[in-house]
Amino acid sequence: MADAETPRPRKHATRGHANEWVRGRLGEGLTAGSHTAGVTGPLWSDVVRGTTRHKWDKRQRIKDQHGEREIEFADVDDHNVVTKTVMGARVRQQAGVPHGAHHERIMRGEAGRETPGAATRSELRGCLVCKAARDAARRAALKRDPLCPIVRKAAQQWTEEDENPPRATMAHLLSGACLGNREQARWFLRVARAQTGTAISKVAQAAPDSKDTLKTLRIAHVAALKGSRYRVLDEDGYDALAPAVGGVLPALVDDLSETSRRDLGAGVTRNLQVVAEAATGAVQRGSAGLEGVAEEG
Repeated sequence: MADAETPRPRKHATRGHANEWVRGRLGEGLTAGSHTAGVTGPLWSDVVRGTTRHKWDKRQRIKDQHGEREIEFADVDDHNVVTKTVMGARVRQQAGVPHGAHHERIMRGEAGRETPGAATRSELRGCLVCKAARDAARRAALKRDPLCPIVRKAAQQWTEEDENPPRATMAHLLSGACLGNREQARWFLRVARAQTGTAISKVAQAAPDSKDTLKTLRIAHVAALKGSRYRVLDEDGYDALAPAVGGVLPALVDDLSETSRRDLGAGVTRNLQVVAEAATGAVQRGSAGLEGVAEEG
């Protein structure tokens, strides 16, 4: 941007403009809550930090159902995978999930091109796991009774979905919308329903005046309840769940003792860690399905 022969004041000014331009480009699309799962304002720092903290102590020991033991490489790998899910929920982007925030940024850059770029082509393909499930269901239904009007109508609907396919986002994989990942998503939603309910009870008893914290947990609980029992969640439903997966809650406002605040934070953190672990299983299952379909193709 500036060579060695550029006068010093002008060189510094040029670098300053370049830095300002880079910061501006990096900040495009960033809004309040875009990196905190949609939660704005002061955050419950004990929970935010705790949901990404490993489970072994300073002696490199960990407790499990068999007692206390030394950590193994598998423990570190499991922790890293769950942390990836937590951070992915906070920023709506995770490795292995094709259509996240990074995909949207690339799509904006490819807009107006005559030749579709990689992101545009991926957008047109949509979720490959859903497509494989639709194709299999269509073939099976038509094979059973090709003349049945109900079967033909369903096959036509699946064909139309191929023309306007859903995107493979974290919301798609975790909300129950993905046809090839529905059972794993429902299991995650049942876990989220139970754990957010327990967290609500803890906060309501120890910090009843922390209305924003309780509201965030209750909204997530209702979304998990709907998704696990009644219907597939939409994008708004996943947005309600994202703070629970990402371990991001508004700060407490109650005047608690240090011990009470620490104990309450540890309890709620553990609840949200279980939610994140369940979400990790669902995302891994969906990502494996995407990779498998891509290899077959």
